Amino acid sequence: MKKTLLPLFLLGCSSVLQAQLLLDQTFGTNGMVNTNYLYADTHYCYWQNQEDFILLGASNLKRIDQDGIPDNTMNNNTILGFPPYGLDSVKPIENSIFMSGSAIGPAVPQFNYIDGAVYKFDTNGYLDASFGVNGIATFNLGEDEHVRDFAITAEGKIICAVEKTSPSWSKLALVRLNADGSLDLTFDPSGYKEYYLFPEKTYPEELRIGDDGSLYLWSTGILSSQAAQSKVTKFTANGNLDTSFGIDGSFPISGQGYQRQRFFIQNGKGWFLTYNPEHSLIQCIDLATGIAESATFYGEVLTDFVVNQDKSILAYGIEDCPVGPCSNSLFVVRFTPQGQIDTAFGDQGKFRFQFTYTSRNAGGMMFLKDNKLTIAGGTEVLGTNAPDFNFKMVRFVVDTQFLGTTESAKESLSVFPNPVSEALNIRVGNDFSNMVNVKITNLLAQVVYNKSHDLHPISIDTGDWNSGLYIAKLSDNSGHEQSVKFLKK
Repeated sequence: MKKTLLPLFLLGCSSVLQAQLLLDQTFGTNGMVNTNYLYADTHYCYWQNQEDFILLGASNLKRIDQDGIPDNTMNNNTILGFPPYGLDSVKPIENSIFMSGSAIGPAVPQFNYIDGAVYKFDTNGYLDASFGVNGIATFNLGEDEHVRDFAITAEGKIICAVEKTSPSWSKLALVRLNADGSLDLTFDPSGYKEYYLFPEKTYPEELRIGDDGSLYLWSTGILSSQAAQSKVTKFTANGNLDTSFGIDGSFPISGQGYQRQRFFIQNGKGWFLTYNPEHSLIQCIDLATGIAESATFYGEVLTDFVVNQDKSILAYGIEDCPVGPCSNSLFVVRFTPQGQIDTAFGDQGKFRFQFTYTSRNAGGMMFLKDNKLTIAGGTEVLGTNAPDFNFKMVRFVVDTQFLGTTESAKESLSVFPNPVSEALNIRVGNDFSNMVNVKITNLLAQVVYNKSHDLHPISIDTGDWNSGLYIAKLSDNSGHEQSVKFLKK
């Protein structure tokens, strides 16, 4: 039987409002995926090549394909034997899956538990023996180390944000690994660079790479035994503090009492979500200057959000059940580009959906491709004494009027630096399919470059090209095309 799109039960809504957000019945079972085949609580969900979803549980990895079907070919025992606190971050990159944390547990008895570590798995969930030692790259900086997050450059090098601790302090160490997992001593002769970002204790949280290769680290810290505070700090590609950013290289993200939730970079802007028990705060910062551009407050806890081309925002959260026999509900809200609640969306800006959620999941995430909005988050305990949890995924089809796509499409395709002297980087938006062809011509219509790439950062060496104006034309199998001009110095 052909699947169709059906409206989901919405509290207090009309059929007109139902059409704004529909369950995508082509995803999973009736628009939902119940992952209760997992063996433990799912912590995070990640997107691989804007298609499949990689779920990290306390004891294993699982893959859900783009149609919501579990991939049973993946190794079921990917990380069994690793304590849950040993792994901290996961990033699916092309056909590999990278993890960071510490080298601890019975799976790696040859290493000391204090070593920082990065793990590399192949697409089927098995350790890649060509990386580090049997798939695990470790390093020891003289103290207890834990790789809280990492980022991979266009050249394949791995930048690690390491929490380096002793009984009385903790600080940041930046470490760079080569693509094979070896320590990159060109980054620093000692192999790492240390920073005290807060006077007492520094906890690195999330690391991102900007369009120009700069590093942006979101960290929290303790100031004179007060409540935790957080800030974003900018470093050069070589790990040096960029004091031209914000105040002495940092910009405060939130005050005391706020919890870190989400950080991503989009169109040269840094987007941050923090929350406290009463409300959430979404901030946008210009990463070139370290100056805040906008701040959006909301009177409930939000879990994740996506930003449209016109800077309107879709966000979701889990609404606590009021007193009585009921379940927690998922809700979706929309904010205008000016940061106001969009009252034309749902019931005064908010949709509520009755799903069975036991609790909000801090690792839940929101993914938007074309007009398909996938939400992975919220857990349900399976039975009173059951060790299993049901991590739920749901996909909606969003009315395009709420996706902010009326702005010029030029923001979805950009090149940098421009003018360029060596490496040209191309950033591609979500309006392209997974594989794009890049064709570059000069003003004489001569083709100087013609090659296909996936949608990960595209870097092209132009060092030997003649000076002048060039045109880069990108196209995909669906027929979508865009062009952009750049100058070679």
